[in-house]
Amino acid sequence: MFIRDVMTTNVVTIPSSTSLADARRIVDAHRIKRLPVVDKGKLVGMVSRDTLDKAGPSKLTTFSMHELSYLLSKVTVKEVMKREVLTVPPDSTIEEAVTLAQSRKVGALVVVEDGRVVGIATTNNIFYKIVNPLLDIDRYNSYLSSVIYQGTTYSVYSIQIQGSDYSESIALRIAKAGKTVGFYYYCFRYERQ
Repeated sequence: MFIRDVMTTNVVTIPSSTSLADARRIVDAHRIKRLPVVDKGKLVGMVSRDTLDKAGPSKLTTFSMHELSYLLSKVTVKEVMKREVLTVPPDSTIEEAVTLAQSRKVGALVVVEDGRVVGIATTNNIFYKIVNPLLDIDRYNSYLSSVIYQGTTYSVYSIQIQGSDYSESIALRIAKAGKTVGFYYYCFRYERQ
């Protein structure tokens, strides 16, 4: 399976001249965590919801709301974006992409073809399109003792799903021939409404 099979293709991007306030509005409006930054068709960085939160004012600030709005409209994404962005071509295998992302401890890879951003692959993409169907995991509870993937039998020794009003998590240990070959943990977080 290739990264093009699981990536999100309608990628929302922004130019580096975008204000922090506008970037935050875009992230909120599209319910996404990361925005690739593209100038003149070229990927120049990435900004995440966490980066925007950290770059914003402290909740203990003494600035007025008008002063905060003014400051956030003047600071641009270029000043806070991550410039080293991991990219993969669309014909990368899932295994290659996951290995790269895990080795660099990132949750998203930008998919680039001929110098253009054509997609983004996140941990959500991998879980929703590969791991969940493979293990027959529905959203709330399911348990399998073994699964066959590409001709190899894997055993699922534990799956724990815990939830609260605003998050859910899943943890599982995968084994092949009795030897642990991987651990997976994922936490889904929801916005308060």
